[in-house]
Amino acid sequence: QRVAEAFLAKHAPLRRPLIALHPWASIPMNQWPLEAWSTVAKALVAEVGAQFIVLGGPADQQPSMQWARALEEPPIVAAGHLSLRETAALLEHCDLFLGVLSGPLHLAAAVGTPIAACYPNVLAEVCAPYTDPARYRILAPTTAGAPAADIPPEALIEAAKVLLNQKPSSPPEKVLPWYAAPHDKTGPTPWKVAHIITRLDRGGSTDNTLLTVLGHDPARYHVTLISGLTTFPSTLVGRLADRPDITVRFLPNLTRAMHPVKDLQALWNLYRVCRSERFDLVHTHSSKAGILGRWAAWLAGCRRLVHTPHGHVFTGYYGPVLSRLFVYAERLTAAITDTIITLTPRGIEDHLVWHIAPEEKFTAVPSGVELEGFAPPSPADGGSSVRATLSLHPDEPIVGSVGRLDRVKGYDQLVEASDLVLRERPDAWFVVAGDGQERGALEAQARRLGVAGRWRFLGWQERLEPLYHAFDISVLPSRNEGMGRAAVEALACGRPVVATAVGGVPSVVEDGVTGLLVPPEDPQALARAILQLLEDETARRRMGEAGPKWVRERFSCQAMLDGIERVYSRLLNDSPGEVKL
Repeated sequence: QRVAEAFLAKHAPLRRPLIALHPWASIPMNQWPLEAWSTVAKALVAEVGAQFIVLGGPADQQPSMQWARALEEPPIVAAGHLSLRETAALLEHCDLFLGVLSGPLHLAAAVGTPIAACYPNVLAEVCAPYTDPARYRILAPTTAGAPAADIPPEALIEAAKVLLNQKPSSPPEKVLPWYAAPHDKTGPTPWKVAHIITRLDRGGSTDNTLLTVLGHDPARYHVTLISGLTTFPSTLVGRLADRPDITVRFLPNLTRAMHPVKDLQALWNLYRVCRSERFDLVHTHSSKAGILGRWAAWLAGCRRLVHTPHGHVFTGYYGPVLSRLFVYAERLTAAITDTIITLTPRGIEDHLVWHIAPEEKFTAVPSGVELEGFAPPSPADGGSSVRATLSLHPDEPIVGSVGRLDRVKGYDQLVEASDLVLRERPDAWFVVAGDGQERGALEAQARRLGVAGRWRFLGWQERLEPLYHAFDISVLPSRNEGMGRAAVEALACGRPVVATAVGGVPSVVEDGVTGLLVPPEDPQALARAILQLLEDETARRRMGEAGPKWVRERFSCQAMLDGIERVYSRLLNDSPGEVKL
């Protein structure tokens, strides 16, 4: 407080309202243009006589000074002069915080300073400030997936004036209202269950975990979800805010990438959480969180350990040395694990081949997919609306795919196969919905092969059903796959699937019945299968008609929840005198 007050005294006299501004974002999609901030600052100085203070770290000091000098009435630059604690103390003296999604924004929430901020569309609900909703205005574009830069300055100016006109109030007693869920003390004590996952970014493992967490009976389980920091969260994350019975905890050091220092810190933090909460059962998801989470829970004395690998990392992800290291780590960790849940029977076979654990430790529970929004197209549409949006002719076949653009998903194999397909069917289009670190390399590969003109990379799409309806064939070219949620969705929409016979995919795509299976790392075989279905409309129709009934009988959310409930009940109720509910 003394440092913050001395800093303010140095720049006295100060005008009111005093507005803190933090315009800097480390992630490009979170950034709002500096020109827009200039418009906001000029308007609020002119209309309400505001005094601005620009916040930031040492790296933000120079750009803050350059931006300040460009204004007619330069703001005070605090960037690079204050620590985080000193910044929090300064924020207590401010009437308003303006900025983007950042650490200082959450500091403002903690001290009760009103907030007006610009968010990208996808993070508006997930990363809102943990404070009284009356204290903040989060602005986001109306278009799904749009960056913060699409927000007009006039909207933020209006939000700022509304907050400045509110009656001042004391800081909230609870900064995180839905972050720590209270136990229900009126009935039998629920089992304390924790789910641990590396991140809640979009993908099959995240959706599987979230659907499980959201599907637990609150009368039977008090659930804690522990995750690392998330950049592009699944759309299901927003539902957590409506569930006060679910505790959510984010651990910054729990990262997907290997990092010895952060991994040790994450192990310690997980141990501390498990030790303090004394969970009855800890359920870990995917390899990294699975290893760290199970050892932390075991060391903390948690009763039961369950792990869902969502596939495995023994092949397709890393080189031979690191892959072998994961095999040894999984074998060692399996020894302290009560049950390993694979997504398909094929997943059990894969783990047995690598001698991870005895067969009795495994059980298969198919990953649940919310199929209510996926059904065959109506005769009136049949994907024509998507084709019109993409400016594609109704008679030109679309080879489509939905997935994360990472190397393990094998899209480089599909790009190579497209070159072979287009030699026979130059009228075909290749359309991919999804994004990831490999997108630039894939686009470059398509240009190098001369096929870029027949490819459409759409990025993440909120509504997938219309896309599947537009596809003639859906392709899953993965090098490794736990189950293949995209294949389930495509089959539910009545589309045949060409997929690589890896992981649990053969349990989803029945070769010759609902689609065609090909070996991984074989673009020639992939191209032949695609051409076979493009040329045989009768086979496409027959396989498409077989898909919906096939997946609805096997891959519903309720089927998954029932399977997981059986595992939990067996493990938690195995000791006389300890049976709950």
